[in-house]
Amino acid sequence: MAQMEYRLDNIKRAHNRPSLSPDNLNKEPDETAGASGVAHVVTPKRPKMTDSYGCVSWEPHIPTDPDRLADLKFKQRRMQDMSKEVSPELIIVKQDLKATYCLQRKSVNVGLDVDALCNEWPFLFQAVGIETHFEQLLGKPLLQTMLQAYTAKVPRLLAFFGDCKKKEVQDALRDINIAKAEIKNSTPDALGILLLLSCYFGENLESLILTKDVSIFFYDLLLIVYS
Repeated sequence: MAQMEYRLDNIKRAHNRPSLSPDNLNKEPDETAGASGVAHVVTPKRPKMTDSYGCVSWEPHIPTDPDRLADLKFKQRRMQDMSKEVSPELIIVKQDLKATYCLQRKSVNVGLDVDALCNEWPFLFQAVGIETHFEQLLGKPLLQTMLQAYTAKVPRLLAFFGDCKKKEVQDALRDINIAKAEIKNSTPDALGILLLLSCYFGENLESLILTKDVSIFFYDLLLIVYS
């Protein structure tokens, strides 16, 4: 279902996407005179595009002012040092993550590998970094967006998969229902929907989710993740 939506979005974007010709991309900034008569540089806005993932700030502007850039580099080094602490001050970490978002995107967009990204931005793969980066990249809060999406779409998807005759899908549904009966709530639906999607599309679940044999209930695990 998601793949079909992406394909439709790709077709629509082919007709509605703003022009990205070299003339538009290489256009020099214009100069306009302000109220004081002093010329101000007006940088033309980049075409605002939203890809299938809904990004609103894919390649943010990086400050050219030396003092401003030095301040961002200082915040980056501070986060690198704080990542070595047992209990870093997450309020400061979150503030620094928001402030240095443009540099984070530059590191991601140039194609740094995961090891290099972890060294440059050690909090980027932790909960505070994932939530902060997601919100600035897509313009939406991560946890609330996930909750709304699950609430709106999971029941419909479960109903769809309930009518699916594919053996792998039916086996997954059986396992989910067994788990729900054991813990007497519907929390297995959260990860179960990923299992159903992987079975339906023939994907390898191990490439999507790291599974471990644990002795705690899924509900307890969910509380740990969301805390």
